[in-house]
Amino acid sequence: MDSQAFVSSSTCYLSPTPSLDYPECGTPRRKRRHDAIATTANSETGGLGVPLMFLSGHQGEVFSAKFSPCGRHVASGGLDRAIFIWRVFQSSSSWTVLEPHQGALTEVQWASQGDKIYAACTDGTLSIWDIDAATCIQTCQGHQSFVNSCARSVIPPDLLVSASSDGTARLWDPRHSECVACFEHECALMAVEIARDGSTCFTSGMDGTIRGWDIRNMQSIFAVSGNKKTVTGIRLSGDGRSLATQSTDGTGDDVHVSISPSRQSQSRFRSKITMSRD
Repeated sequence: MDSQAFVSSSTCYLSPTPSLDYPECGTPRRKRRHDAIATTANSETGGLGVPLMFLSGHQGEVFSAKFSPCGRHVASGGLDRAIFIWRVFQSSSSWTVLEPHQGALTEVQWASQGDKIYAACTDGTLSIWDIDAATCIQTCQGHQSFVNSCARSVIPPDLLVSASSDGTARLWDPRHSECVACFEHECALMAVEIARDGSTCFTSGMDGTIRGWDIRNMQSIFAVSGNKKTVTGIRLSGDGRSLATQSTDGTGDDVHVSISPSRQSQSRFRSKITMSRD
């Protein structure tokens, strides 16, 4: 599972952990435009061996921040409609800025090779950016309302899935601009996740229900209820057996997922975590 940054207001607080399993990410040609502030906080490193980073530059709230596959960079996006790409291990400014977008950016994801950025936007699109060229190379259109979340498979070639307020989750092949599958719901969707191999995706929405979908057969394989309010986030564990969720009632749930060879699923709540509201 990709490492993430902690986001608060218009700043990013990073606790990076480098990965040795991926090659160095590409080098963008566009000149950087915004400076960042990097400070150390040794008393708050939690024994990680790397100081926390304070990155400043966004002109509005930051909604999403993700580490690159190589672990050396972070992409962030938010209300100011721009994607910032930051160097994590250098006391320098932002690496590059990708703009403009037509709406706020609700979530950003790195491509598995670290050469592209996928961005979900409130203009109803999912955009694909080439980092080296600092250019949007593809726009996936089809949603009729805000795109609130996006996710990609881990094993190349990438498969993308997006969740929207229009009540649909759409599956995309980055090599094509058209939607290749659509999963319909009765309520707005706020979060989505996809299995490493792209065989299963998971969605959640304003009804508090988490659903699993067999992508190959286009069928729902389970639905788990229990959250009293909107589920705003889903993340799959590294072994693919558990989902961690968060909701607007300030709690997090750990949902156990077991997929049998017949593609039938069993799921249950394994634990509940109370999360800090700040």
